[in-house]
Amino acid sequence: MQKKQIYTRNLEPLTVGNRLPNIIINDNREEEIDLHSIKKNKVYISVPSFGNHAIMKEIAKLDIIFADFEDIDFYLISNEPVYTQKRLGSGKKLKTFKFLSDFKLRNFARYTGTYIYEISSLVKSVFIVDANDEVKLVEYYDDLYSNIDVNEVTKIINELKEAAY
Repeated sequence: MQKKQIYTRNLEPLTVGNRLPNIIINDNREEEIDLHSIKKNKVYISVPSFGNHAIMKEIAKLDIIFADFEDIDFYLISNEPVYTQKRLGSGKKLKTFKFLSDFKLRNFARYTGTYIYEISSLVKSVFIVDANDEVKLVEYYDDLYSNIDVNEVTKIINELKEAAY
């Protein structure tokens, strides 16, 4: 039996109830945006690479599942340059996710505890953040090939929708 690889991540991880730190990141036009400027409920999923077939296959499935949540913004983040994300993500035909790049400033990696030293990349993780930037769910997947817990993610999204009404 093959032993699962566990990676070393940076800093203290975020926990539920924390306020998302002030994070500046690049959108798909290479323009800097402040994540605090997004005044909606949102889901951030970080991945090590858009070029990893197994991870992007999972993201494609999530794209279909999350399509029904029109009042939530979904973001897919890696620390690859924007042009690499575009090249690797162009054939994926994702409709729900917007791409964000942490390549230039590494603020997302720094402030969320998602940077993996051994592979100079982001760990696969999920953050659900409400419109006031309060963290409602945090999941870190140190085994990069673990599947995202879709049931838990959709449960928290539904709770956010109910709280809005």
